[in-house]
Amino acid sequence: MAIKSSVHATIPPLSPRLFPLSKSCGLWVDQIPPVQQSSRYGNTSYRTWHERLTENVESLMLRFLPDDLKPSTVEIIPYFIERFGNSSRIDYGTGHETNFAAWLYCLARMGIIKEEDYHAVVARVFV
Repeated sequence: MAIKSSVHATIPPLSPRLFPLSKSCGLWVDQIPPVQQSSRYGNTSYRTWHERLTENVESLMLRFLPDDLKPSTVEIIPYFIERFGNSSRIDYGTGHETNFAAWLYCLARMGIIKEEDYHAVVARVFV
């Protein structure tokens, strides 16, 4: 059965814990505005934003992981960071999207995202 992403999805208990990740990343976008540059491709201020992400990602992950899963940050942090693109080339592609899917998959395998959460994760987090 196909379900439109515009359909209201019940937010699972997980989602409020994941939203601070998005909120922090969005706040940094506001704090690190694009620089004026002649190139129309990849604004170099992205590198500053990506550096801030890299510096703060562990504390962001530790906010929502239960104590017994906190050591897993070493496994899930690379997927989370890579989902935002490459800071050297300032590009984004299907490999980065795959990292996002892999990060969500890891959370599911760890039991943080449960099967009953799948619809809401796709309709609210993924979209």
